[in-house]
Amino acid sequence: MPKYVCSYAHDIGCFADFVVTAKNENAALRLIKKALREGAFQDVNAEPCWENGSTNERVLVLGPASEYSTNVTLEELTDSAD
Repeated sequence: MPKYVCSYAHDIGCFADFVVTAKNENAALRLIKKALREGAFQDVNAEPCWENGSTNERVLVLGPASEYSTNVTLEELTDSAD
């Protein structure tokens, strides 16, 4: 199954990139939006963090992953591999 580079963001300049394995970009977006709704990104350390907290959270699919993409998965980022 293909892998897609995705990003979790809050506020203006705080991002954490990760990879999602899904059958297409829409499926990857559905997975990460579901995780966002369930609060899975609550403890994610996005860089650089601002003191005002995560008031404008969003997730997005950036495109197909390459060999140079991050190795961090959605499960690892959100600690949901348990």
